[in-house]
Amino acid sequence: MSSAIFPDVVPGIQNGTEPVNYAKQLLIKSFPWAIGLSFIYFLLLVIYIFKAVRNSTYVLWIIAFFCQVRVVAFAMRALLTKRETAGENFHFVLAQQIIYGIGFFGVLYSAYIMVIDRQIIKRTTQASPLARITENLHLIRLALIAAVSLSITGVIMLNTGSTTNTVTTGKHLRAASAIIFVLIAILLVLQTVFASVAESRRIPDEKDHDSLASFGLYVLLFCGLLLLVREFFMLGTNGNILQYKERLFYPFAACTELLVVLFFLLPGITPQKHELAEAKENS
Repeated sequence: MSSAIFPDVVPGIQNGTEPVNYAKQLLIKSFPWAIGLSFIYFLLLVIYIFKAVRNSTYVLWIIAFFCQVRVVAFAMRALLTKRETAGENFHFVLAQQIIYGIGFFGVLYSAYIMVIDRQIIKRTTQASPLARITENLHLIRLALIAAVSLSITGVIMLNTGSTTNTVTTGKHLRAASAIIFVLIAILLVLQTVFASVAESRRIPDEKDHDSLASFGLYVLLFCGLLLLVREFFMLGTNGNILQYKERLFYPFAACTELLVVLFFLLPGITPQKHELAEAKENS
């Protein structure tokens, strides 16, 4: 069984006697960043659960789930910085990496749902063959599930592979996962642009009573770009030690998605349940 960054190290043994601290190998060092983000996401989790109870839409529960995953992932990361025994526990480190990787599904899918829900309420959905694909949330969800599955499998093979071929396959699977995430993020940006153009050309009528903010699509477009930056970073540093350097990881991976979740809190961004239900009935 080999380490993803140091393939010549066998888990639990270094130089034949000393245990390996895998957290240090993954350059997990900053306690303030990890515990701070865990606390922020805990507050966001409370806020989103409250919002979801008041306005029980699918997207709000997904964001709440994302926040919960991030609370756990960063709490585990904080523990890795403080406890040598935790850092030396190969399975604990591996679990932290997997849990963190799972979470991105939630924030990207939530952003996509918000764009499509806005189109439904504004009645700007398209009838073209391409739109049937780009606006099909079932296909987007399947693609994201595939990306998460590839990522989990890749992380496990990369960190537990006993042969070079297994480790290489793990890297390829993680790369494939990152590529899918990048493509979905690009599709999100394009879909937001399409929605913005369609909305600007639409003539308002007496049925317009939604509470969505006029600047909402610009916010969602900016969120899409932030997620795209995050995924380009993950793809560009796949299999590279740069991905684990905290001075790069926190601004390009951790903070970009945090900003997206914070922007989702702006008034008029999240559709109201009753408006969405009415729009679907009238479509």
